[in-house]
Amino acid sequence: MKAGVSNSIKGVDPPTKIKELAENNISEKTKNKLIRGVTGLAKSVLGIGLASQEVITARQNICDSCEFKEESKCGKCGCWLAHKTRVADESCPMGYWNVTTSITTKNQRSNGCGCGKNKNET
Repeated sequence: MKAGVSNSIKGVDPPTKIKELAENNISEKTKNKLIRGVTGLAKSVLGIGLASQEVITARQNICDSCEFKEESKCGKCGCWLAHKTRVADESCPMGYWNVTTSITTKNQRSNGCGCGKNKNET
């Protein structure tokens, strides 16, 4: 373990918390969310599959002005923003930024209003 790195976060022992959650018969959806979150956190900490610094900065700027930001976490998915914004294959649960385009604007659609017609047709 690196010097100064704790194996717990704010008094929570991760192995104990995971065991506790498993014993409480959590739903498959919650289990999958937990696994995805742990995977993303590990990628960020280990420096695996990171986005470019330009993309990270743009994502962080979007999160900083988001109405769902709760201190250093996302109020919608619960992820730590410093880590979520670093991983290339992560996306915002509200669609404000994503994997394929990296950055989007709020409620942006690529083909017009969504009615199925091409936005350039008259």
